[in-house]
Amino acid sequence: MKLDLYVMRTCLTRDPKLLAHLIDFVHDCGKLVIAQGVESRQQAQQLVKLGTDYLQGFYYAMPMDADELRRFLHPDRP
Repeated sequence: MKLDLYVMRTCLTRDPKLLAHLIDFVHDCGKLVIAQGVESRQQAQQLVKLGTDYLQGFYYAMPMDADELRRFLHPDRP
């Protein structure tokens, strides 16, 4: 399940316990949790501590086209 930017940010700042329960519920259903919109190391650390399986956002990389993605994933290749 993908947690959108609004849900992730709102729960992290207002009620991290609610987010933890949501993540646990999704895991109990046999699914993985992806947090969208991660913009800082602090957010990433909180989400990992809460059990989020995957993180995505500007903290890791800005949006890019296919050629930029290839260079990002394989910087050693021309």
